[in-house]
Amino acid sequence: MGIMRARDGTVFVTTIIQAHRILTISPDGSVATLAGSAEHGQADGRGEAARFGHPADMAEGPDGQLYVVEGGYDKIRRIDREGNVTTFAGRPWRAGDTRQSIDGDLAVARFNNPTAIAVASDGTIYVGDLSGVRQIREGVVSTLYNICAMGLLLDDGLLYATVGTYRIVTFVVPTRLDRLRERLAPVLRVWSLMQREARAEMI
Repeated sequence: MGIMRARDGTVFVTTIIQAHRILTISPDGSVATLAGSAEHGQADGRGEAARFGHPADMAEGPDGQLYVVEGGYDKIRRIDREGNVTTFAGRPWRAGDTRQSIDGDLAVARFNNPTAIAVASDGTIYVGDLSGVRQIREGVVSTLYNICAMGLLLDDGLLYATVGTYRIVTFVVPTRLDRLRERLAPVLRVWSLMQREARAEMI
């Protein structure tokens, strides 16, 4: 279902036919199971003790951990390089519930069949599900755009989303430098004001 090349050259693959696993393919071509097994489920754990339900797209975080969208249980799972799997966000809907996107902190936010994910260099996570393009930043999930998003690609401040049929929507998203400038803006304004006042006193 999904394939991704990490910064160190390792390739990760998600499988859902006969086994719900995350596989690794090393640069020398060796294939191994990082997490998951032939059994369908939603258990956190290490290696083959973990269980998945239709893992799909993956993305690598700044710290090297993997983030996997899991359509079967409407979750975002996080996996370290030792195969330790934890639930990062989301939880499954109960039978009879109407699936929908719910914004909020990680404890209450819900997803609607997430299928795509991208992670920015500052750790901001973007998720595509059937209800929209979602953003996870500083522990809060918010909706950027209300439309079915099936694929995501993040490239230098631009987020491309495949939506519906025959369409690609482009979003301008802040880069790490943009967020740093935003954080420093108040300090820089005060510093600039002090400099102007100092020059005025000298005159």
